[in-house]
Amino acid sequence: ELTAGLDSTGHLSWPVPKLGFDLETVAIERLNIEDGRAVLVDDASNSRLVLDKMEFHGELRSLAGPIKGDGSFVVAGQHYPYSVSTSRIADDGGVKVRLAVNPVDLPLASEADLTILIERGTPRFEGSIQVARAVGRAPAGAPSLIIDSWRVTSRVKGDSTAALLDQIELQYGPD
Repeated sequence: ELTAGLDSTGHLSWPVPKLGFDLETVAIERLNIEDGRAVLVDDASNSRLVLDKMEFHGELRSLAGPIKGDGSFVVAGQHYPYSVSTSRIADDGGVKVRLAVNPVDLPLASEADLTILIERGTPRFEGSIQVARAVGRAPAGAPSLIIDSWRVTSRVKGDSTAALLDQIELQYGPD
């Protein structure tokens, strides 16, 4: 179980162990987490997101990255498979993160390709995001036989208090 989040000033609040060795010297060839739980807390809005039945199957080339794997979690009864990969921690402390989440019972797919940097305890991020709905069969009684696909992509830049979406593109229907 892991609890992490943002305090009321937007600074990270999470258990970071004090390690007395080089992060590059430890590698985990296979890491399997089953029936885990992550609680994400935002003190400023007094909100929390609980990821139950969390699973991860992957590898850590070193404790400084890269990390690669996939798994799933449950939020409010909805099952969300995901895949994640990260780069090594760069000299400036930044990490490139690629995350894809594809809910089981919803026809949506989302992807984020971000660089995340923590400056004086405050996270910043920059990159691109995409949310898409695949073409599908319409429910019985609908005026059309199919549901059209759509995709929204955008550049994103932000920190723990705000995010700016730039160059937003919407595609509706087939390519």
